[in-house]
Amino acid sequence: MAKKIRLDFTKVEKRSGWNTKGIPEGLYRMKVASVVEQEANDGTDMLVYALVPTDQRYAARRFPYYCKLQPNQLFKIRDLLVATGMSVPKKA
Repeated sequence: MAKKIRLDFTKVEKRSGWNTKGIPEGLYRMKVASVVEQEANDGTDMLVYALVPTDQRYAARRFPYYCKLQPNQLFKIRDLLVATGMSVPKKA
């Protein structure tokens, strides 16, 4: 039988670099603060975009947007580029 333990995270700081604390439901303008290429847990290459709200009340928030570099996931990158105002070609 597993022993129950109680964990207190009161004084534990975040170290992921992301601040995904919720913001009120709604539509928000975001800016792409950074993008890095890294490997997903399954070994697939991916791009990780850091999205930051432009609303100053939530400017400290950083939300990750994961886009694997495989055919069935490329729509995410295309949609993000279109949302930023870029023209995306329908070819390689």
